[in-house]
Amino acid sequence: MVLWCGCSRDATRRDYDRLEAEFRRGDLVQVAGSAQQHAAKLARQPLWQWKYRLLAAESLTLLSRYAEAGKLVAEDPPENLPAERVRAWIDRAQLRFPKTAEAAELLHRARAQASAPEQEIRAELVEGNLESYQNHPARAEELYRSALAVATRIGDLHYQANALNNISVARRRLNRYEDSLDFAQRALSVAESGQALRMAAAAHGSLGTSYAYLGQFEAALQHELQSIRMDEQMGQREFAMYAIGELGGIYHRMARFGDAIEQYDRAFALAVELGKTREAARFAQNTSEARSNSGQWDSAQEWNGRAAELAQQSGATSTLPYLMLTRAEIARARGRAPEAAQTAREILAAHTGPRTVEWGRITCSPRSTARIAAIARPIANSRRRWPISRPAARTWSTRSIASPSSRASSTFTAGTSTRWSPRAPT
Repeated sequence: MVLWCGCSRDATRRDYDRLEAEFRRGDLVQVAGSAQQHAAKLARQPLWQWKYRLLAAESLTLLSRYAEAGKLVAEDPPENLPAERVRAWIDRAQLRFPKTAEAAELLHRARAQASAPEQEIRAELVEGNLESYQNHPARAEELYRSALAVATRIGDLHYQANALNNISVARRRLNRYEDSLDFAQRALSVAESGQALRMAAAAHGSLGTSYAYLGQFEAALQHELQSIRMDEQMGQREFAMYAIGELGGIYHRMARFGDAIEQYDRAFALAVELGKTREAARFAQNTSEARSNSGQWDSAQEWNGRAAELAQQSGATSTLPYLMLTRAEIARARGRAPEAAQTAREILAAHTGPRTVEWGRITCSPRSTARIAAIARPIANSRRRWPISRPAARTWSTRSIASPSSRASSTFTAGTSTRWSPRAPT
């Protein structure tokens, strides 16, 4: 533990720089505790008290101790500490992603008053994560590339790796899997050069997902398992949740349905424990799909219903047509052709009105349309199944943020997929 000596301003700065380096290496529990101890002893030095307080808040956020982090950034620093005010707004925005308007306002304020390169980088990374959270990967990528340019200019390897990894997530969500792989490899190389272990863990995870999309499953498993090990060692429970869910997706693509179910269920339990309803809905959907693929119709239907309930609770309505389609396929596989046909017709009927993102995405896909049309024509004893493909990634971020899984990160649908991948940007 770093001990407070109170000797001089130089000693205070050295202590802080040492803790920040430990933060970048992923010693989050150590940093959270030590930074709070320093802040408590620096009441007469507001600048350094706030620096330590905000470093503690970032560490606590990454440790999924959101309530504790929120208390540390609930109020603004004094007006004579403009850099700390910007940093506090960025940190608070990261905790407000479900309230997108509030998060956007905080980030707008932060970007308007950012005066140092690191402030610019963090504001752009976190705003990119917010765009990713709202399923705007192209805009997110623009912000990540802007952050990368600044990080490269000042030679900051930690933020270079952060931005490169987030670009990898955005490219994957845009179905550019080779590009995603390239950026993830660059992110890993830069992170290892800069001893940025948190970013290395995120890059391993992004490599795992990208290799899986390209059908290179052994490489995918190697990187995803390494990501899980590193996240768990650092105490990054949210990012471990995303990585475990992605591991389930790799097994799912390999038709190892039992292994996929085990990992999806682990990720679901973590999401519930962390209060991540949106992510829990996606893991519930994924385990429903895996159970359906392996002929476990009763449990597939049970998890499908659970996913629909959670999706409604979290506002993740873009998943609902896919859940209905799966429900129709389950009914048909169980020999309930009229029920399956009625559900399929409801999907089609829901798209007869104004075009929406949720219904347009599924009914405009030739593959999905063919599946719906086939089910809508009841055929007795028909048990034909279609393969399930998996979408690109996202969810939520922490430090400029992984979604999934993330996390960014950390996600949602791309192409014609019915399976959801919530890895977040970092």
